[in-house]
Amino acid sequence: MSRASNSYFPQPLTPIPPSPHPPTSSSPVPLLKDLWMPVSLQWQKH
Repeated sequence: MSRASNSYFPQPLTPIPPSPHPPTSSSPVPLLKDLWMPVSLQWQKH
């Protein structure tokens, strides 16, 4: 399981930096958060 997560997230321990891009391109930020939420839940379970 850990290997699978590593393949998708090479650096899962690195915190998501604040959106350096202007608010106009804030679309990728929520996407990352949505993907990160389930991942963090899985880590908490383990």
